[in-house]
Amino acid sequence: MAANSCWAFGAARHPHPRLFGAVSAALCASSFRVESLGSQGVANVAWAYAKVGQADAALFASLERAALLHLPELLRHSQQLSNTLWAFATLGHRAPALFGAVADAATAADGSGEQLLASLGPQAVANLAWSYATAAHRADALQDALAATAVRGLPAYRAADLPFLLSAFSLSHRPAPQLFEAAAPLVATGLAAGHFSPPQLASLALAFAAADQATPALLEALAEAAARQAGAFRLDAFATLSWSFAVAAGALPEAAAAGAERFLAAARRAPRSFVNRPHTQLSAEEAEEAAPQLARLWQVQLWLETEVARQLPRSAVALGRSRLPTHLVEHGRAALVASEAAAADGLSPRDALAASGGSAGGSASRSAAAEARAQQALREGGARRQRLSRLSFALHMGGEAHTSELRLEEGYTIDLALEARRVAVVVAGRAQYEQLPRADGTYAPTTAARLGWRQLGALGWEVVLVPWFEWDALDSTAERRAYIDERLRRAGGAAPEAGGAPAGADPAGPAGAAEAAAAADHAHVEEGREGGEVGEAQRAGGLQTVEALESELKAARARISELERLLASGPPRE
Repeated sequence: MAANSCWAFGAARHPHPRLFGAVSAALCASSFRVESLGSQGVANVAWAYAKVGQADAALFASLERAALLHLPELLRHSQQLSNTLWAFATLGHRAPALFGAVADAATAADGSGEQLLASLGPQAVANLAWSYATAAHRADALQDALAATAVRGLPAYRAADLPFLLSAFSLSHRPAPQLFEAAAPLVATGLAAGHFSPPQLASLALAFAAADQATPALLEALAEAAARQAGAFRLDAFATLSWSFAVAAGALPEAAAAGAERFLAAARRAPRSFVNRPHTQLSAEEAEEAAPQLARLWQVQLWLETEVARQLPRSAVALGRSRLPTHLVEHGRAALVASEAAAADGLSPRDALAASGGSAGGSASRSAAAEARAQQALREGGARRQRLSRLSFALHMGGEAHTSELRLEEGYTIDLALEARRVAVVVAGRAQYEQLPRADGTYAPTTAARLGWRQLGALGWEVVLVPWFEWDALDSTAERRAYIDERLRRAGGAAPEAGGAPAGADPAGPAGAAEAAAAADHAHVEEGREGGEVGEAQRAGGLQTVEALESELKAARARISELERLLASGPPRE
């Protein structure tokens, strides 16, 4: 009865606080009550809570135990199985035992795994692929098996199944080029027949672009289909489709520019197009709510003004005839500035609100989940500040003049800018990389991070990446100095001789680089001893530099200590 009631309110997306609170209390009061739900009841309750955004950690821990108890039954019903895992992933509740057991069952070598996979329809395949990617649960064999299952099932799938299916696999850390290659002709047929709505067109474009599987023919077909429906696009789909062309331009600059030109020109001509409607004059509140989409539109505008203008100077896009309305661009730039400022602290705007004790609306359990995410983001922000401080110190010791957190007029913020050399040192944290590592232990950058770094390059900066997983592995100041010296040498122009590794230093790794740095320091000291007296002015300048560095290091340590104290005490409460 409780499961059915939850399902009804979930289907209506009505977060009835008293009902869901009472159900949670009743089910958590006794393990027998949860276990008596059966597989159908577990799936219904989990799905309903996810639909209304009710993240109850205690309840979902009980539901995981019940799902494991009823796993054989759950595995016989693909919709129940996929809905259950989808719910856990949607609410961010980690359930490694459940996800691991399902992956083992689906890849069992006794034939039962193949039987389970064969029973999955397109929605279940997509839900499972999306759930494992979103939950960051590594199951390489399962992801590969799901992709193979989708390839075999493609001839029987409907056009409407393709957008979510391909979007789900584009999120996986496991590339599935065979799936995208097999799906491309079916997508092209659906595009020509007009089978996809504006949101579906946007999903398809982003899936192919994010997975690096777009082709010139596909981009042309997407642009043509979108142009025919230009008047039906709303902000979210309009921004996502336009942004997808900008993403695809990294590999296919001319085809992406031509596609964007076709779509944007049609949007400006269509009387009922989103960009021509009065409601695009957004209020401050509306602009804040739509900030992610608006920031994407600003990135599209930057792409048009920089890369496209240089690569295709005579195109309609470059000449300004297909550009975005000024008011949308202004809102978009402000949105990008805000997101860059929040990213400096490891926070999204919504997480920042939760961390300060506020609420973006919703139940207490949902606010608690948001606050937990915010606290994790704050901890990552503290780690980022520590990386930034140590990297700045390493640059100082190498004699590199730089500016910390330089904000550009275009909205981006450069972590450490060597302005004289137009070098942007980017301290790339966890949020800029996928959650799961690749086979070699490194992490792939997110689609958004790749575009942002590419746009810094288009603005005339040479980007030097310092990935968190490389920087955090360095144990000493000497290793950190050698590491950044080597990165700057690769960027062009040797770093200053004082304190730097010699030009012939082995770039094989941090340890070898550290030894080279130590040898260079020793050689520098010996040369000074043999070179006679140093002038008084030079000596005084060197002492002043050391004193300044010591003062800055002391201040940096104080800032880190203060940040650690704040993190330990939690967010302020009103």
